Amino acid sequence: MVRRVVVAWGMLWGAASCSGIVGLDGLTFDGGTEAAGGTASTGGGDGPGAAGGGGRPDGPSVFVDQTGTDFNAGRPNGMVVVGDAVSLPSERTEGHFVSRVFDAERDVEVTAIEWLPGGAYGKPLPIEAEAGYPEHTLDLSTAVLVLDFDGPEVLADRTGTVANVEVVGAGFTLESGIFGQGYRDTLDTHLQFDVGVDGAFDFGTRDFTWAYWIKSDQPCVDGPGVSANKVHLGVEESDADDTHLWLGCSSEYVCEGSSSAGRLTGNLRTTTNENRGFCGLTRIDDGMWHHLALVKEGHSSIDDPDADTIIRLYVDGQLDRTETANLPAPAELAGPVPFHIGGFNGGQYESYGTFDDVVIDLRAWRPEDVRAAYARHAMNLDVRVRTCSEPTCEDGADWGEIPALMDAPDETLVPARRDVSSSPPGRYVQYRVGASNDRTSELDGPRFDLVRVFVRPSG
Repeated sequence: MVRRVVVAWGMLWGAASCSGIVGLDGLTFDGGTEAAGGTASTGGGDGPGAAGGGGRPDGPSVFVDQTGTDFNAGRPNGMVVVGDAVSLPSERTEGHFVSRVFDAERDVEVTAIEWLPGGAYGKPLPIEAEAGYPEHTLDLSTAVLVLDFDGPEVLADRTGTVANVEVVGAGFTLESGIFGQGYRDTLDTHLQFDVGVDGAFDFGTRDFTWAYWIKSDQPCVDGPGVSANKVHLGVEESDADDTHLWLGCSSEYVCEGSSSAGRLTGNLRTTTNENRGFCGLTRIDDGMWHHLALVKEGHSSIDDPDADTIIRLYVDGQLDRTETANLPAPAELAGPVPFHIGGFNGGQYESYGTFDDVVIDLRAWRPEDVRAAYARHAMNLDVRVRTCSEPTCEDGADWGEIPALMDAPDETLVPARRDVSSSPPGRYVQYRVGASNDRTSELDGPRFDLVRVFVRPSG
């Protein structure tokens, strides 16, 4: 499980072994102004970088890796160079990349490091569209609920659509979520908020996406007086012919295989009592964090009664199952009713587990949207940097002694940047990028496309 720990920037240094030299880059200091100041030394994997003219005043300069040639001069340990980027393969949960050794041609101190992550790893959910990342960008500008249980008002909808989320039942508990805090739901409690006619949650014939993280070991089976259906999210009206929409876990619906126990399950019932039950293929009641998404696209209508509704279920960023259904009537609400998180009223459909990052969006997410929502809290990168006195860096500090530097959650800067408070002097400079992924899957893990190391002459 990926856990985010931001470490203070003070560098730790000690004598230890490191990888041999792969390529050298020359660097002269010209006191320029690129980024933090100075000129870049890029070059190829085996030759010296471009040298700036103008002598060596006390101004910072920068080493850059940004091409496949640059990265191939380093050592991808469990990672792979793909084009002009380095990524963690889908079959691995962790790996790291050690760069070539840069030659500053005199003693320098590291002042800062920048890197371009593939997406907003370890960041809170955005409200507006993200930009600047090579992939894994998310746009929640059409969302009508973003509930992440963080910040000073833990039950505040960050879109501003929902005025009041209330706790129903005894007690309200927060605990560690997939990112920050999560809501600990029990059989005795759930969350709800009122939704009205012609409002954002009166879905009608619109496309929509429901997405959230949950960690639960609740058995999704029948019990005495208790249904196998465990509702995670849902809205229902009381009469048989009224709208009834829910998503959760069940063993009641059999879609494929001998049993559907513990799979992502739900039902879309419109105002003519057209039940459309559906379920996925992957177990989600194993006590691990799972990112779940229901994407509803298309709707039947009077003008086109043969049109299909496409229902896509995603588990952990991957498409789990696609079903088609005919919904001849809209999913309209006849009057104000509550939208539930953690179970319907009445007890028999109550779920338990820890919820985080609950999103309701009024558009059908594309596969890349679902993957971006999953990746930002299942994947991460960390960066370390050191100086050495020998061209092989055999005298450099051990990577385990150097604090891991991560992209700060509250920073919006792309590329990510962290200042280094102090470092020992050394002529040679090297960095290391670590990568982690919550689990192996068909999806590649985190990637990075650029690294800049800023240095200044020592003394």
